Amino acid sequence: MSSIEIFLLDLNPSAVLGEQFKQVLMSSSFFFVRHSKQSLEEWLPSCFETSFSGILSQADPDLIIMVLSHFVADEYRQLLEKMSKKSIILPIMAVFESTSSLDTMILMLRSGSIIFIPSPLTAQKVLPVVWRLVANQ
Repeated sequence: MSSIEIFLLDLNPSAVLGEQFKQVLMSSSFFFVRHSKQSLEEWLPSCFETSFSGILSQADPDLIIMVLSHFVADEYRQLLEKMSKKSIILPIMAVFESTSSLDTMILMLRSGSIIFIPSPLTAQKVLPVVWRLVANQ
């Protein structure tokens, strides 16, 4: 069976959440993970087309996982909406720091994120969810 390609877009590189998520995913030989640490500024509306096209030209991911901070929820909501409209068949999952509010999670789900996984991250929580997301596409 071929590996599932995941693009892990870490928009909160100062935190360790993205690295933890990467390690959990890489614990399975079924996943190939491209981990990209970027700033939110690289995803502002004026740069969105170039940044999103860059992901798709670097890789042909089966899933995009965004690692987000809870501090700039409105900017992330707008980014998720744009990504969801741009790629209707490619699932996008948002991963937040554990301090995110439930209201923020609902807002992100409405904006196009498919699912949330609560902290702490474990292989038992993460791998089945990721597998189901990709298998259902």
